[in-house]
Amino acid sequence: MYSPAANVQPKFLFGVDGNVTNNLHFLDHNTVIYPCGHNIVIYRTDDKSQRFIPGLEGSEGITAMALSSNKKTLAVCEKSSKAIVSLYNVGKILEYVKEEVRYKKTTNLY
Repeated sequence: MYSPAANVQPKFLFGVDGNVTNNLHFLDHNTVIYPCGHNIVIYRTDDKSQRFIPGLEGSEGITAMALSSNKKTLAVCEKSSKAIVSLYNVGKILEYVKEEVRYKKTTNLY
């Protein structure tokens, strides 16, 4: 009998990778971003929720993070046979996280 592949997603990750350069940033008063394992964790202090940006498949791990001085762009460096730098729009990340929090509060999923 065929069974579809399971879609497993983390709900909460513990720890911070101390070997990552610039490993902790505040995106706003309620949002902290840091690396944990092969993920970037977006932690909301007001509702104690986490969201994740997974590392790229095939990379060997996150090595550095940098937040632009205007807090609009997050750079994440990953080790690979060729160095990888991913740039993320912080405004879009915060918009997505806040929309998700509003959705949960109105639908009482948890």
